[in-house]
Amino acid sequence: MDSFLWLAIIVSIMLFCFIACLCIYLGYAERRDQVEQWLVRKKHGVDTVYSDPTDRCWCNYLSEYYHMFYHLLLFLQVLVIVVCVSRTVPFLQLPCTYPNAVVLIVISLVVQIVCIAVCLFTKYHYLGRYNETVERCNRYFKKDGVVLKSMRK
Repeated sequence: MDSFLWLAIIVSIMLFCFIACLCIYLGYAERRDQVEQWLVRKKHGVDTVYSDPTDRCWCNYLSEYYHMFYHLLLFLQVLVIVVCVSRTVPFLQLPCTYPNAVVLIVISLVVQIVCIAVCLFTKYHYLGRYNETVERCNRYFKKDGVVLKSMRK
């Protein structure tokens, strides 16, 4: 059981948290580039294949591929928590003959919940950077007559 819980901790930190944060960054970077390209094309009167990338909220500011992959990783993280809880319930019966197992179970659950919190905080942080990019582009292109839609928070 100790090996299983240590493996769950390592998988949560390295696989889910790191890769989910990487997906958030890559999705933000792609959306940022789309905003800049869309505004330049709009300024010069060139048609774009993109829909308006400046009017996005917390749920959909990432590009579609990264948005889907991020939610898949978040779902897998929750699945790991459920599996850990279901596998460790027999060890929590009273009287507990494995006191170290209880400590490791609590550490494992705390680490997994912290990983989910880090992913959500990172997504919120890059939403702020996305809004700053839209505002910066809006200020830059406003003098040229390009008007953006209002941003949602």
